[in-house]
Parts: sequence; structure tokens; C-alpha cells
Amino acid sequence: MEEDLKIAIKAKSVSLATLCTGYGGLDMAVMAVFGGKLMWCADNDRHVTRIIAARYPGVPNLGDLTVLDWSNVAPVDILCAGFPCQDISSSGKRLGIEKGERSGIWKNIVEGIRYLRPSIIIVENVSAIRSRGLGRVLGDLASIGYDTVWTSVRASDVGAPHRRERVFILGYSQETKARELLTTAHTCSQRWAGGQSVAKRRAGGHQVDLSDLVISLYRENSQKQRYVLLPTPLASNGTKGSPKQKSSTGRPVLPSAMIELAADQSA
Repeated sequence: MEEDLKIAIKAKSVSLATLCTGYGGLDMAVMAVFGGKLMWCADNDRHVTRIIAARYPGVPNLGDLTVLDWSNVAPVDILCAGFPCQDISSSGKRLGIEKGERSGIWKNIVEGIRYLRPSIIIVENVSAIRSRGLGRVLGDLASIGYDTVWTSVRASDVGAPHRRERVFILGYSQETKARELLTTAHTCSQRWAGGQSVAKRRAGGHQVDLSDLVISLYRENSQKQRYVLLPTPLASNGTKGSPKQKSSTGRPVLPSAMIELAADQSA
């Protein structure tokens, strides 16, 4: 049965859609794990619409999800939502989901989930959501019939030289389709622990997909010496710095850290 499901995924029988699409990073990650095809997206930012048009040509962008008539939207198996973090992030006013205008768009996302009933939901936001909205998100999903699990992942966990911690929430229904998708994704994920390298898979005549490349990158970085984490970029950093420039918390800001790093490299 699992082999049949893998074949079905490769045949793009899994339908996927995304809300608050941004540059599409969450969508690419989800498709790397579950396979499938992006059927539509929704983001009304004028800069993002250009990225979406270039990255996903032919995929409809439904625009502003706050005014969507969900009865005219095609249901999908998996729905992704990396909704705005401005009211949640510690760098903003910290109003949270309840009071924040931008992060408050979560209520519109819940409305769409309630109507479309996807088998699986993937939600992403900054780490501060743990204290400014995680309970609301989990409670809303539970109220419309979705069980959830969540975790925090740092960019440094896969070898990037900065922390950039994010919270990922997996919501799933009790339907058979959800169990099948999760079972197949788990089976495929075993390659992370010890499958063939990309070179060996190509040499053996196997098709190499995005998930193979991500797995290869993870293995390669996990075997190297850990990077020294760089400070998270801030809008106030600017483009100049000095070795002694520090933030209000006493830590080096990114430009000064880069100057020190360059000095170490040339020493």
C-alpha cells in the first residue's frame, strides 16, 4: 500500500494550496515532503505577486484572502499558511493575534479551513508565537476538528550560520486521506536517516527530486563542524558597522559580526 501511495504522490495526485504565500518557501518545503501540485495561492502584496507569477506560472493567485468567497474556492488536500508575523514578532509592537491587524488575519485563515476542510494544514510563524498566539491557533484548529502537533526549528539546525527560529504547526483531520499522507511522508522521510546520496541515486538511474537535494544538503552540513551563529538581521542595522557596534542587549549586530568574521578569515 505504501508503494502505491508513493506512486500516487509522484503522479501529483496530492493537491496543495497556500495562504499568505510570500516567496513560496513553505510551499516548496511541504511539496518536498508530501509531493503534490500547487493548485492556487492567495497573497495580495504587489511585490509578492510578481514573485509568485515567476515561480508558479499558471497557478491562480486569489489575492486578498480577507475578501475571498470560500464557496468559490477549490478544496485541496493540504493547505499551507505562513501568516504575517508583524504583530507577533518581538521586533514589532507585540499586539498578538487578538489585537494585531496584520497577524489578526489568522481569523480569515480559520474561516477558509472551516469551509474547505483540507486533510492536512501546515502553519508557520516566528518563535514568539509561543507566547503570543500559539494557544489561539491550536484552540481554533481543535474547535473545527483538527488534531495538532507543533515544533520549533532553527535555520542553524540544518547548517545555516544564523538562528532564525520558526514554529511549525501540523494540523490533521481524522479522515483516511490524512492518515495516508502522513504515513507516506513518514516512510519517505526515513531517507533522512540513511539513504543513498544524490550521486548514487543518479548513477542508479533514479530520478532526483527536491527532497533528495534537501536531504543531501542536511547530511552534508550535519557532518561538518558547527558554524558560529551570526546575529539575526535587523532593519536598524543599516549597511555600515564597526567591530564594537552592539545592540541594546549588548550583543554584536550583524554588520559588526561580519567585520570580525572577515578579520578572523584573513588572520
